[in-house]
Amino acid sequence: MKIAACFPRAVKWLFAAAQAPLPPDGAEILNMRTQTAEEIALALFDPEFKPNLPAAKVTADDAPAAPLPEAPPTS
Repeated sequence: MKIAACFPRAVKWLFAAAQAPLPPDGAEILNMRTQTAEEIALALFDPEFKPNLPAAKVTADDAPAAPLPEAPPTS
């Protein structure tokens, strides 16, 4: 499975939190923070699969941060 996302550890955490952990050899995370849009698009359509799921154990520190509250409108 190929997944385009910003934080590979957060992707791993989200799947683990949903009681559906990703197998280490079954996921390729395309990092939208470090790769260009062109690299992501090419990798998504490339038939070659390159598993790269972070090996470390999923912990609460891997959880995505809570969204910041919206700023009040300015007049």
